[in-house]
Amino acid sequence: MSGERAMMYSEGLASARPAASIGDGYVYFATDTDELSHSDGATWTLIATTAGGTGATGPTGPTGAQGATGASFGPTGPTGATGPAGSDGMDGLDGQKGSTGPAGTTGAAGPTGTGSALLYDFTITGSAQASIDTLVDGTTGALSGAYNVLEAFIILADTGAGSGQNNTMYVNGSTAANYDQQNILGVNTSAVVAAAVGATAWNIQSHGTGGTNGYATTNVFTMPGYASTTFFKVGNLVEGLADGTAGNERSGTWALGFRSTAAITRLKVLAATGTNFAVGSRMMIYGR
Repeated sequence: MSGERAMMYSEGLASARPAASIGDGYVYFATDTDELSHSDGATWTLIATTAGGTGATGPTGPTGAQGATGASFGPTGPTGATGPAGSDGMDGLDGQKGSTGPAGTTGAAGPTGTGSALLYDFTITGSAQASIDTLVDGTTGALSGAYNVLEAFIILADTGAGSGQNNTMYVNGSTAANYDQQNILGVNTSAVVAAAVGATAWNIQSHGTGGTNGYATTNVFTMPGYASTTFFKVGNLVEGLADGTAGNERSGTWALGFRSTAAITRLKVLAATGTNFAVGSRMMIYGR
């Protein structure tokens, strides 16, 4: 008939209900749940149930007897693993400063230093004289051999008429032919190189009255190992003569040898024949 749908019906367990696509208008009764469902071809819709509604809640029953008390503690569990170390705590405050302790005992004296010591010092005063001799002038006596190096500073001016002159220098009072020397000398703009062997003294320069007034020469004599008795003696002499006239100026250096192993205990400078060393001439000797 037009506009009418045929209704189909079946029943069985709820789990056996067919899919809703079985057909529009299909009715299914679940015998185990007493539910009547209707399909519209896509979904099932519950349309009735024969199960009764939930009854009213009954009155509360009497309180049951108290149960027995359980054990106070269960058995001790195993010790847990050691945890990681905690971070360092803050530094504590500094304690109070203690009192000063007693002074310690004085240590042993250290070795003697190796600085220079003045062994001899003489200056010509009053009137000019022919020489300066460590055994004759000033505080006399043998030069100390307690040092490694002998160093003499000799300042000389003479009474001669020239601008300068050669004088002589002796050690240990010897005038034998035991003196050797090699020199490099500059005079104004010229250079001279010379040697002398087997001489009876060394040369040493002084400034004369013919040069610029007020000048004196400086001579520095150095001899390492002067107190040694192993080798012949070797020293160095450095000379400086300044003057207001260029032709009078000179400077030089000498290598000086003395053919003796004896320790050096005396030093003497002697003015050239016919002249003297002027007042103010001086010889200072140091040991170091």
